[in-house]
Amino acid sequence: MWQQNAAPLTSEQQTAWQKIHNDFYAQSSALQQQLVTKRYEYNAPVSREPTG
Repeated sequence: MWQQNAAPLTSEQQTAWQKIHNDFYAQSSALQQQLVTKRYEYNAPVSREPTG
C-alpha cells in the first residue's frame, strides 16, 4: 500500500522494492494457489446443500 506523504523512492530503492515484491510473489504463489483450491473444496459441498 502506498502512503501519500511518503518520500519518493530512489531508483535503487525502487529496484530493491521490486525484487522483494517479485521474490515474495514467487515464494508465496504456490501457497496462494493451495488456499484457493481449499476454498473451492470447502465451498463445493456447502453450495450443493438445499437452501429450503
